[in-house]
Amino acid sequence: MSQQATFFGSLHFSSPLEQFSIISFGALPLGNFIFSFTNSAFFMLLSLMGFLKFMEYGTKTNGLLIPNTFQSLAELLYKFIFDLVFEQIGKKGVPYFPLIFSLFTFIISLNLIGMIPYGFTATSHLVITFGLSVSMFIGITLIGFKIHGIHFFGFLLPPGAPLALAPLLVVLELVSYGFRAISLGVRLFANMMAGHTLVTILAGFG
Repeated sequence: MSQQATFFGSLHFSSPLEQFSIISFGALPLGNFIFSFTNSAFFMLLSLMGFLKFMEYGTKTNGLLIPNTFQSLAELLYKFIFDLVFEQIGKKGVPYFPLIFSLFTFIISLNLIGMIPYGFTATSHLVITFGLSVSMFIGITLIGFKIHGIHFFGFLLPPGAPLALAPLLVVLELVSYGFRAISLGVRLFANMMAGHTLVTILAGFG
């Protein structure tokens, strides 16, 4: 019995959540704050540089009439996001296309680089996804006030709704609108963390 307990006690079962650990590569103390370069920052920088290189090769024609593989993929990605923005917003959304394109490609680059062995998924941390969702929520709200002014609050009361239900509907719509900043960040974080945890568990069975 003691030998069996010693055997099981010597085994080390690594947790599938270890892959989400933040590792600091160096710290710079500045007053009460400590600025450190972590593996999360490294892979965000790596994904950004990788996508910029991809777009650099994808926009070089080199005088060829037939596009190469990189150019075809870059054009396909560009057209997909542009058509999506134009269908959802229309011509008024074209000025915001560079921001949406940059945000979309940044997130998808972070998600894809996490699929590489020994890679790190930065979007599996709530601080990253929540920061992106809150910043976009604030930006969208400010743009809404800039374009519509005080009439921006009109979305809180659906057209045709009875006035007797106005207080309840306004509160519900306001809470629903405010929780979008939280739900979008938590949804991406939960999907990435749960997906990579499941993949690690299934791979551990092998």
